[in-house]
This record gives sequence, structure tokens and C-alpha cells, in this order.
Amino acid sequence: MREAYFIAINYFVDLCFLLDIIVVFRTTFTDEKTGKEESNPKKIAVRYLKSRFWIDLLATLPMDEIMSWFVDPATAKNFQLLGVLKLMRVLRLSRIITYLNVKGDVKVSLKLSKLIYYLVMYLHCQGCTWYFIVKQQ
Repeated sequence: MREAYFIAINYFVDLCFLLDIIVVFRTTFTDEKTGKEESNPKKIAVRYLKSRFWIDLLATLPMDEIMSWFVDPATAKNFQLLGVLKLMRVLRLSRIITYLNVKGDVKVSLKLSKLIYYLVMYLHCQGCTWYFIVKQQ
């Protein structure tokens, strides 16, 4: 029962990341050369495909389950590490907070929340590292 709960949450997060990819394909950007806002869908798509699209796609797809269709399930478990790419998407929070058009105290609260999130993620990664070190011995 508990495993089904975590699988459902994982699929929900993947769905949110997929929706984010769709939104980014429709999000305008400022051209560095002209300083004007670019709203041409083709230029937006080309820019996104040349930048971080592939990282976002690999982070969104459940590669361990997809690979289990083609290779041994034990070998497919190695592809779970691609889930770490989801953390790369979180790094965009700084840019999003900077461009938000809200009051200063709201930005400070968001920056503080981001700092706490990064601290928790750092501690989690340290705990995982120690777990694997101890498990090896």
C-alpha cells in the first residue's frame, strides 16, 4: 500500500514536470541582441530545444521503468539516478524569483524558503552518501 502511494506521488511529480515543459514552449523570452520580447513560437521552441530541453525531458521520463521493458529489471534500476536531473530544474528558482513582479518581502520569503529547501536537499544527499558508504562495508 505504501509503495503505491509513493508511485502515485512520483507520477504526479512527473506530470507536473511534463506540464512545465509544455508551458516553457509557450513562454516568451527577451532577445539578448535587440532587447525585445520574442513571442514567435518557432523561435521559442528552437531556443528551448537548444538549451535545457533534453535535461528536462530526461528528468521527466521514468527511465528506470522504460528501460525495464528492454533490459533486465535489475539493470534498469541503475537508471533511477537520472531522477537526480529533477534537481537541476529546481536551480531555475533563483531566476524565477528574481523576475517575479511582487513586493520585496515576498521575494525575501521565497529566497528564504529556497535556502531552506537547498539545505534540506544537501542534508538528504549527505545522508544518502553515508548510507551507501556504510552499506558497502
